[in-house]
Amino acid sequence: MSNILVNGINYTTGDLLLNGIDENDFSEKILNSLSKRVKELQSFSEKNEDVRTFRSLQPAVPDPDKNDPKKVGWTYILHKNMSSNEEFINAIKPLAELRGMSNPENPLIYNGEKPEEWVMQNLNIPDKKAPYYILIVGNPEEQNSGIPFEFQSFLGLSSAVGRLDFDSIEELKNYVTKVIRLESSIDTPVDRQIITFAPDEGWPGPTYYSKLFLADPLSNNMEKFGYTVNRILGNDATKENLKKSLSNSKPAVVFTASHGFAAPNESLDIQKEINGAICCQQQGNEGSRDEYMFSGNDIPSDPNTPFLEGSVFVQFACFGGGTPKESIFNKWLDEEPKLYASQTFTSSLPKKLLSHPKGPIGFIGHLDVAFLHGFANPANPDNLQVLGLEWDPRIKPFYNMLETILKYYQPNGRSLYEMSQRLAMYSSVFADRAEKMALNELPLNNNQFRKKVSDDFIMRNDSKNYLVFGDPAGKI
Repeated sequence: MSNILVNGINYTTGDLLLNGIDENDFSEKILNSLSKRVKELQSFSEKNEDVRTFRSLQPAVPDPDKNDPKKVGWTYILHKNMSSNEEFINAIKPLAELRGMSNPENPLIYNGEKPEEWVMQNLNIPDKKAPYYILIVGNPEEQNSGIPFEFQSFLGLSSAVGRLDFDSIEELKNYVTKVIRLESSIDTPVDRQIITFAPDEGWPGPTYYSKLFLADPLSNNMEKFGYTVNRILGNDATKENLKKSLSNSKPAVVFTASHGFAAPNESLDIQKEINGAICCQQQGNEGSRDEYMFSGNDIPSDPNTPFLEGSVFVQFACFGGGTPKESIFNKWLDEEPKLYASQTFTSSLPKKLLSHPKGPIGFIGHLDVAFLHGFANPANPDNLQVLGLEWDPRIKPFYNMLETILKYYQPNGRSLYEMSQRLAMYSSVFADRAEKMALNELPLNNNQFRKKVSDDFIMRNDSKNYLVFGDPAGKI
């Protein structure tokens, strides 16, 4: 048996967020949870099928047309408490008009419903085509007039979804103005270049595997899309080199695979600043963690200084996109709630990047902790087959994500299609296993089966936890 590893660092202590978890223990806890969650899993699977069915009954749309929000529909969602805020709506209105929304001052409203209920009430309307592109505007903390991450993830099963979450109206206006300006220009701000960034702490550390099984194969295969790949890998993946490269080049996409910092024992203000920051390669002579941490504070404050203008930033790391108040995994593993923070929040890095007037238009990041079995082969973690053209199914969604953006020039909201399909499939798989377990029909003592349970579980939840930040109809 191998260990389950996590790409995360505790900012306060400098230690791993989680030590390696024995795969046998991991699968044992998941199987124990299955027997208690039969109805929950069956319900999710059924609701997922209901939503996907209503989409399948919509009028057929030629695939190329799905890239055009004016042909397939674009709308935005506000929490009910924000729906009367005229300043808020006026900030979004120019983007809604650009996307062809028929009534840009009339958004869809979130009223605290369960995700599946909201979808069926607001999108499954007889004789009316539901908009395909949906922008959630606001924070993810429902108790603070926000719209939960879970809602966004479920909506992504049938739609191309993104989120804008800023700390001020001005930052929202900055983003909207940027998108309109870039799409109205005949010039492109990006070059046919990709930056891949991945530290390597050496075997058997987590970043040894995230570089070997994620950053390396993606770097080696992106050039066939007609892009130059700037590899900042291993010992070269320092904060200094990252900042220099991001400041002095104009990549279409930046892809990073690293530890993500988290500050579970600090105040909420510090957590909002730290969580999801990139842990760069350490040289051994740093005086503080800030010297190898790339965070939202490293984004230029000068609004006139271009910084990844028009690009898409993709991050593999713990908490890169956001931090849920309660661990999504822990209720399965320990049966006890594990609190990460006093409230759910979007990470600083995507907020700072997207609000920069001359910054990126999109960010794809991960919620919660990022487990390595999401892409590495637990049965043979040093198998180099993945470096070739035969993609391991666990890494394929990452490849497809970048292919969607770079090769087919599709909107960012469509880049997670493979992830959403994987979430739907593995949700059905676990619902079926839960039912069979209740009937004593599972080979619980078979080692190969137990390995598959742990791997499938992580793939399901990783698929659920990758989200798009920014307008889902935006593209390079």
